[in-house]
Amino acid sequence: MKKNIICIVLSAALICVNIHAKTIGLSCIQNTKAPKQGSTLTTILETAFFDQCFEQGIIVTGADLNKEGERSYKNEKAIESLFESSPDYVVAIYSEYKSNIKDGEEKIDWKQLKWKVIEMNSHILLSKGTVIPNMIKEDDMQKKAHFIGTMIAETILGEVLTQK
Repeated sequence: MKKNIICIVLSAALICVNIHAKTIGLSCIQNTKAPKQGSTLTTILETAFFDQCFEQGIIVTGADLNKEGERSYKNEKAIESLFESSPDYVVAIYSEYKSNIKDGEEKIDWKQLKWKVIEMNSHILLSKGTVIPNMIKEDDMQKKAHFIGTMIAETILGEVLTQK
C-alpha cells in the first residue's frame, strides 16, 4: 500500500514539473551575403545556447538557419510562425558577417549580433540586446561563437526563469 501511495505522489510531482516546464524556440538568422564560415559559427553559437538551456531544464527547439538577412529578423510574426508547437518564448538571433581578404586569405569578420526574446502568448518583446563580437577578447572565432552563445543563453535564462 505504501508503495502505491509513493508512486502516485511521485507521478503527480513529475506531471506538475512537466506542465510548468518552459519552452523556447530559437531562430538563427544571418545576412544574405555571409561567407560560408558564418554558418559554422552560427551552428556553434546555437549549440552553446541549447546546451545552456538543457542544463537549466528548459526545452528548446530550433528552426532552420535563415539566410535572408535583417529584414527577416525584424519580422516577428514570421519568426513566430516557424514553430508549430508554440513555445513559451521565441529567441531570434541575427548575425552579420562580412568577408575580409587579408594577405590573400579569406577571413570572416563578424560585424554584429542582435538578439531578442518574444513571449508567444502576448507577442510582447521581453528583451533584446546587441553584441559586438570584435570587442570580445578572443582570437579564435569558434571559441568566440561558443562564448557568445553561452552568454546570450545565460542572460535570457536569467530573465525567462524569473518570469512567473
